[in-house]
Amino acid sequence: MKSLKESLFDSKTQMTESLFDKDLIQKDLTIRDVCDLLDNNRGAAAWGFPIGQMFNVDKIAKYPNPYTNYHLSGINALDHLIGIIMDQPMPSKSNIKTSDHKWCENLKKVLTKYIKRSWKDEWDKKIKIYLLEYPNNCFGVNINFDNNSGAFEFLFKPKS
Repeated sequence: MKSLKESLFDSKTQMTESLFDKDLIQKDLTIRDVCDLLDNNRGAAAWGFPIGQMFNVDKIAKYPNPYTNYHLSGINALDHLIGIIMDQPMPSKSNIKTSDHKWCENLKKVLTKYIKRSWKDEWDKKIKIYLLEYPNNCFGVNINFDNNSGAFEFLFKPKS
């Protein structure tokens, strides 16, 4: 008997039919299983401050499963941060449409262990995480500081 993951990926047509449109049993699937980072200059965007200002780069670099398909990739903190996000459960289309607070809060809890100690108070009070809906079944994860004075945004597309 095949697992849920194996049966979902048996045919390419199942992937292109969009897993987002079907709120399948998604707790078994991660973003990495279903999506790739958008492979243009919009796939990963940041403004306001560098990754090392908010996150402890040494802790992030120890994350064992970085995203290695990023087009500018070398092994660096951004690859590991993307890997952490991609290893989270795949949000359903309804989660994305509503920017599900529970999913976003769970990601915030996961990322909390990677922030710099000096950012703990700022992180708790001023960081918001959003799920964003984009055309062509793409979605984004936005880590937003103090109402957009700084942000990291990652856009994901279904695997083809």
